[in-house]
Amino acid sequence: MNNCYTEVITIKHIKKTESSANRRIGDLYPHYLSSNLPMGKVLYSPTIGRDMPDHQIRRTSPKGGFFMSKLKTAESVTSGHPDKICDQISDAILDSYLKKDPLSRVAVEAFGSHGLVVVGGEVTSKTKVPIIMYGYATNETPEFLPRTVVYAHRLAQGLENLRRNNSLFSWLGPDGKTQVTMKDSDITDVLISCQHKPEMNLSQIRNLVTENLIRPSLGGGDYRILINPTGIFTLGGFQADTGLTGRKIMVDTYGGLIPHGGGCFSGKDPSKVDRSAAYMARFVAKNIVANKYAGQCLVSIAYAIGKREPLMIEAETFGTGDDFSIRQKIIKSFNFSPKGIIDLLGLQKPIYQKTAIYGHFGKPDLPWERIVKNF
Repeated sequence: MNNCYTEVITIKHIKKTESSANRRIGDLYPHYLSSNLPMGKVLYSPTIGRDMPDHQIRRTSPKGGFFMSKLKTAESVTSGHPDKICDQISDAILDSYLKKDPLSRVAVEAFGSHGLVVVGGEVTSKTKVPIIMYGYATNETPEFLPRTVVYAHRLAQGLENLRRNNSLFSWLGPDGKTQVTMKDSDITDVLISCQHKPEMNLSQIRNLVTENLIRPSLGGGDYRILINPTGIFTLGGFQADTGLTGRKIMVDTYGGLIPHGGGCFSGKDPSKVDRSAAYMARFVAKNIVANKYAGQCLVSIAYAIGKREPLMIEAETFGTGDDFSIRQKIIKSFNFSPKGIIDLLGLQKPIYQKTAIYGHFGKPDLPWERIVKNF
């Protein structure tokens, strides 16, 4: 391919650099995503498996947009998943402090396992800053999110709605996970793991979930359906697993389809820019797309500890807009200081517990999802 930058990063190299199998090249090497590189960068997708050959590493290109891989997968989890229980605990604590003192400084995380929940962190601190935050939007769905992300959350929310509101699903437990894989615009695989009462057999579960959730949510199609593929799932939540705040950062954001700065959101007040600046980046990216300046947009913001203004603001539209003019418009239109972000988005209100499940983006009542016409 012409004008395509390619550097082979082997799986062996990745393992030496980062022990977690769930991290991506975009996390480990943020400079790969710098606009200073020639067009076309290398990304690593852990969903392929640990033995993925080098030729399957995903690449971007000027013509193909950000998602050049043939298969795209996103997952979601229900409110009873142990990691999301911990996220909800952290954000409930944050909201409790903000109700009494809007200027509270909070960074709290929770750990839970087998009947024990441990909460720790800080409640008074100066602004904590990571290296870089990302925000993304695309015009492929009304939510301005990738289809796989929207579908995965739709299924997870659907599971919870059935459990809470449909007597036919009183056998459902609160723990669960959903995953959707797509090839181009077609769904290829749907995975649902749902906690259930012992009296239900797998055949009943699969029929009920397929006919009452998957088909109504995703429609027909020749896609593979996997429901509880490992078998019985009667123990869930803290009875069966551990939970930890911040372990579902890809579920919280864009399904692993774009880079992530690495910092979790839950339990942190808006003075922590790894939360507030990620919301700001999403707000800006969404408004770029909503105002039809581009078909998709990735906004990157970098800060340094002790510095009020960001060190870097970048915008990339993957051939769907004028990157230079859009970047200039962004810099001219918005205040990216922590105080400027907090004031613009009204982030000192107790609004955070609702973000702890089914993603932080795509919910129209959240302030960073607001559309500003003709900014």
